[in-house]
Amino acid sequence: MNRKIIIGISILILFTLGVTFSNSKSEKNAKKFQRVVNTLEESKEVLINDLTEFEWDSAYVFKAYTSKEKIFNTIGFKSQIIEETVSEGMNQLIFVKDKQVVCFLYGYPDNVGYGFNFEDTFSKVEDYIKLNYKDSPIFSTEKIDNIIYFTCLAL
Repeated sequence: MNRKIIIGISILILFTLGVTFSNSKSEKNAKKFQRVVNTLEESKEVLINDLTEFEWDSAYVFKAYTSKEKIFNTIGFKSQIIEETVSEGMNQLIFVKDKQVVCFLYGYPDNVGYGFNFEDTFSKVEDYIKLNYKDSPIFSTEKIDNIIYFTCLAL
């Protein structure tokens, strides 16, 4: 076989394995987050750091319909895990560590059991919010119809 073809196939296999590992790590962390959220009782204040059983540096929330290009430009890298939201009611929280998505929370609150409210936090200038682990962001929680809703109190 031609050496260039073998090298090309090897690179493709390594890339595929890397994407699969990254996706599975993100999915495992999303399940960990959901498991911790399911233990929450009635309304209280929580630190987002206490809900994440994985390491992260920054987390990003984007307004509905933000394009992937805008997301990639904001977080500083591309990721095949990230999806655009298709309506205002969807969750989209991207946890990042060392230029990798380590957890991607995405979906409708009815389907995943939790929802985030950042509408009052978005500024007129920016269409995203950046949370930093070191700042220990605070959220209030409210349980409505077995769904935990998080409202950002302090970044």
